[in-house]
Amino acid sequence: MLKKKATTDVYISFMENINEKTMQSFLSTIAQQLNKGIQNFHLLLSTSGGSVMAGIDTYYKLKALPITLITYNTGSISSVGNLLYLAGDYRYAAPHCSFMFHGVGLSVGQNQRIEEKKLREHLAGLQRDQERLANIVEERCSNVNVEEARNLFLEGTFKTAEEAKSMGLVHEICNIRIPKGVSFISLVFKG
Repeated sequence: MLKKKATTDVYISFMENINEKTMQSFLSTIAQQLNKGIQNFHLLLSTSGGSVMAGIDTYYKLKALPITLITYNTGSISSVGNLLYLAGDYRYAAPHCSFMFHGVGLSVGQNQRIEEKKLREHLAGLQRDQERLANIVEERCSNVNVEEARNLFLEGTFKTAEEAKSMGLVHEICNIRIPKGVSFISLVFKG
């Protein structure tokens, strides 16, 4: 009987919103695979973004892990999803994918009253989060300075794979292929 060759690679598909629940599950999957001896993680990513707090937290945890992370834009990455993509040591993009950047926002309830003091606190928090995102983009993109990164968020910008490559966001544009016989995990979240 032939023994299956052990692999140190796993491919994980993530096509969800970024929030505390999805990021905890994603990081739990990484931890389980890491404990099995997996060293190379391939993240197939397409997301509309979501929680800035959950995205930043996950970005720093991914950067702290003793793994090699390879990220792939398989369709469209928006908002804070760009941070998960930027956590990759190697970053690939499908030829017709897109990246979307926009400013950090605040959801306000329908009948919520906000006084000036609270409004200033919210504005300061939004500006601080936006600055943190811009600093990460500038740090991880070889051809973007912090002022250009700030403008990405202020303008609300879409970038093609080619434009993202010229920024240093993408290392290589290619058709994405998953090798035969590797471990593949598709994260699915219900309601």
